[in-house]
Amino acid sequence: MALKYKGYHITARPSKDDYITREGFGVWQLELEKGNHIRTLAIGSEMTFKEAEEYAFNQIDKLVKEEEKR
Repeated sequence: MALKYKGYHITARPSKDDYITREGFGVWQLELEKGNHIRTLAIGSEMTFKEAEEYAFNQIDKLVKEEEKR
């Protein structure tokens, strides 16, 4: 998955670790990238594409608010 939202590139890929959540799901690595700044988050593979997209958008909205405060 690769998207762009509010200047951030969003990428998701399977985690390199074999980490499994308590619920038995694998973990994906979600990257939010803007310029030289990359924010990496872990998301469960049980999330639908739409849920992962909404989660990424919400995280980016928070980052944008932090940027505006600076």
